[in-house]
Amino acid sequence: MIIHYNNKTGDIYGTTNGRIHSKLEMKSTIRPEKIAEEDISSYIVPHKAKKKTVTVEGKKVKVGDGFRYDVDFDEFLYDMEKRKLKIFDFRIFEDMDENMVFDEAPEKKRPPISKEAQKNIDLEKAERERVKKGIKKPCVADLEVQILELGVELDKLKKAFEKSKRKTG
Repeated sequence: MIIHYNNKTGDIYGTTNGRIHSKLEMKSTIRPEKIAEEDISSYIVPHKAKKKTVTVEGKKVKVGDGFRYDVDFDEFLYDMEKRKLKIFDFRIFEDMDENMVFDEAPEKKRPPISKEAQKNIDLEKAERERVKKGIKKPCVADLEVQILELGVELDKLKKAFEKSKRKTG
């Protein structure tokens, strides 16, 4: 999870959910239009691999079993994931020991998200959907192959047209 927040007020503007993030997700921020970019910070919640023990050929072996939050407030984050708590009801701060701390946010209306931030959110969603569906991004080589294949098909159509034209004409 990545938490995007105002580093002066602690107001949380959004999150990027998940345990593993793309480069685009790591670079993006969520901020309201009237908030300066230097006032926005992103906290990437650390994770560590979960292990489970299985028996393989009579021997006990530890294998990976996903990831879990590696913070003191992990249960708090799991409650947010399960929608038992709303992240926008809290603020986040860095304490004197550089630990992240949550506290309850005062009630207030949230400012709208900037167009640029909304564009990044939409791009992230589209990227996640492509990954879920197993669709890879087209690269230049793929496009060149497609253009060549279209050229071959066009040549075939031209020949077939000329051949039918000769038969009828």
